[in-house]
Amino acid sequence: MSKQYAKEHSLDIPHVSCIEFPLKVQNVDKAIGLVGGESAIIKACQDDSSHPLELRFTNNIYEHPVNAKVNTHEQILIKISLPKSVLKANAGNVQRSLQQLHSVHSKPIHITPVAIINKTFRFREMSDFQYQMSNSPFAQKVNKSIHSLNYTEICSLGLDEDLKPWAPNENGLYDLPPPPRFSSIPLPFNYHYKKNAATVLKEGKLTTRNKHLKLNSSIIKWEDQPPTGPSEESKQQLEFFQSHSDNLVYKDVLDALEIIRKLFEIRPIWIRKHLEANLPVHLKTCFKYALPQVSYTYTKGPWRQTYIRFGVDPKSSAEFSRYQTEGFRVPGFNKTVPKGFVSEVPNGVSKIFKFTGVELPHSLHFQLEDIVDEQVCLLLSHAKLRTECDFHDGWYDSTTMARLRKLMRYKLRCLMDGTTMDPEKVDYFINKLEVTEREGDADEDHDDADDDDQCDDLHLGDEEGEEDGEIDVGESNFEDIINYLEKHNPRGASEIAHLTCLLRQGNIPEFS
Repeated sequence: MSKQYAKEHSLDIPHVSCIEFPLKVQNVDKAIGLVGGESAIIKACQDDSSHPLELRFTNNIYEHPVNAKVNTHEQILIKISLPKSVLKANAGNVQRSLQQLHSVHSKPIHITPVAIINKTFRFREMSDFQYQMSNSPFAQKVNKSIHSLNYTEICSLGLDEDLKPWAPNENGLYDLPPPPRFSSIPLPFNYHYKKNAATVLKEGKLTTRNKHLKLNSSIIKWEDQPPTGPSEESKQQLEFFQSHSDNLVYKDVLDALEIIRKLFEIRPIWIRKHLEANLPVHLKTCFKYALPQVSYTYTKGPWRQTYIRFGVDPKSSAEFSRYQTEGFRVPGFNKTVPKGFVSEVPNGVSKIFKFTGVELPHSLHFQLEDIVDEQVCLLLSHAKLRTECDFHDGWYDSTTMARLRKLMRYKLRCLMDGTTMDPEKVDYFINKLEVTEREGDADEDHDDADDDDQCDDLHLGDEEGEEDGEIDVGESNFEDIINYLEKHNPRGASEIAHLTCLLRQGNIPEFS
């Protein structure tokens, strides 16, 4: 089978410029006049930067023209000769006519290159808003005098002394020439407006199908009775999830709830990050809506920032002491849990959250059973448990907890700095450090450490301050403020009390 090659044509042909009009041209002379005539086209072809081609649709000198953009990509202008009868049979469609002639092979098709187009003027801008001045007396005077360069008319132009061009005339029009351009955007822009997928037409009104999911977290204070089940709002929300399980978001919430329920059967109290690490990546963003269905949390206390299974009261038995939490602040600590992290321990706490005393964990918020350092474990094994649970130290005595906090801060600081731990200091913290009950309760890092671990659905505010009452700073004197601080931060109150010059803002004089 022989190969048939296309016919070769010489490109030793003229180079021409092309104008693409944004309209259907029926009168060529009129189309040329709209862009300024032949002289304007010649100047634009010679130097389009100094003489840009402008398209004007009217003779109004105040009209804002559409500017042409020049494309210098070369194209070939070809001439196609085909029978008129075939073109007429296809309603003037050249493409269908060529397809018909190729399929029949009865009549020849003549295709000849005519010229190379090396410059194309394209009018792709939007036409600006136009302001007609035909009804403006002032504009008519300017047109007859200044714009027509008529010296006699210019001399007789004259301007009224009480002329106020900024105010409309009796017809409500302004005798002012329009601005050079109304719109600052010359090119069309597709905003991709789309209908909100969550809106539906109901009874002739647009309503939202899926409203924002509300977090119905059960948050209690230390003195409150632990709840035995989810709130009514949480129950109604669960019923809604179950009735709309075909929705992928609600289905993910139900799947996360099933996993969390199994985790709470294994362990009654969890830190949020430890729970999240046991979920698949696609369920991590929605599991916060599943937590209120199975757990509650305390604002403050030994189990702060943990989630506790409904029906479990950690204050009822010392067996819950191992789930008490301790958080620490270490300046310069910047380790975070990797995004999308999944625990390598099925249904358990990953090693990156445990404190071994050898390397820094990825969080400084621990449950006591997750502190596996030998010296800390030894300290806790010799501790004296209380008969009643304490707000600050839980089931452990204040001396043990003060020693644990001092020891943990020292070890964490050494790991951060890369320094060797001093055995004498470690021994002092474990065996010799003695503190009073009050000093143990007021440990500097104990109550508010590790804010980074604060749950994103807890809005605790200043609820703890409600226990001892608030003071009016504007009406209180220095002694009242110190006495108030001693109840919450004795160490800070002691340091402030030794300041020799303390001013309130209201006592500072104003200078003009």
